[in-house]
Amino acid sequence: MQLQCPLLFPHGDIGYYREIPLNRPVKHSKGDVEVTESEDPDEKCAREYITMREFYNYKLMIRLSEGLTPDLGGRLWQQYVVDAFTAIEQYILGWIRDHQTTIRSDLCHNIRDAMQKGDRNPSNIGKAIILPASFTGNKRYMTQYFKDSLVICQTLRHPSLFLTMTTNTKWPKIQRMLKHMPGVDVADAPDVVARVFKMKGHDTTTMCLRKTRTSTSATIPKKAPKGPIDEVKHYLDGRYVCASEASWKIFAFDIHSRWPSVERLPIHLPGEKHISFKAGDVLEDVCDKAI
Repeated sequence: MQLQCPLLFPHGDIGYYREIPLNRPVKHSKGDVEVTESEDPDEKCAREYITMREFYNYKLMIRLSEGLTPDLGGRLWQQYVVDAFTAIEQYILGWIRDHQTTIRSDLCHNIRDAMQKGDRNPSNIGKAIILPASFTGNKRYMTQYFKDSLVICQTLRHPSLFLTMTTNTKWPKIQRMLKHMPGVDVADAPDVVARVFKMKGHDTTTMCLRKTRTSTSATIPKKAPKGPIDEVKHYLDGRYVCASEASWKIFAFDIHSRWPSVERLPIHLPGEKHISFKAGDVLEDVCDKAI
């Protein structure tokens, strides 16, 4: 990445590589108390190296003791932030593609139809590449949280007001940071805006208030396309990334929050249950387990 933007890194700084060591928490005594610095209680498994996101998270932070040449790059800095995030996302998608080539998914009645036609080879049935709902922003992810919002509306009634909180570029903290970067427009400092927005806690909020009328609508489900589907390719074909989104996700800030919590129950029509199976499984056993 550094070689792609030599104007931002004129000294040839070393970019990301997989074997950058991760600094472990250091214990030291402060009087009679033992203090542990940089300890992450959620990190259960030991890691030797930092991740790509952690590396670019470090690079986006402003340190007055270091040079600010990259932050003065204007639109080139925006391009660097976007390229950094797309590299992170491509790495994650590549891992998903390489580790799920043997996992397939299809509707129960489609598997039965294939068996009746004499096709008992699992490799010819189902989706070859599955993008799980745990990957932020894909269709499964959005569908799950959309259904959660419908359940909340059903419980608390439909909202009558939709409020969106946005960033004010004249906030004192943003202006104070821009003083260290002369000549830089606020649009060319997406990392600063993202951090200040997170600090103020003005996340996009939807308020559910009492509504006088209710309405009912029906949606006609679309037929799923036949044949194997590459969900990773389908996601990338419609992907758009801006510098603000890239900064927010590199910093690993929360994408959404909701209240109250929703517990998902797998409900489906007869024969419409999604079944996950491996390429070497016997289709008769797959259908029997689904019942």
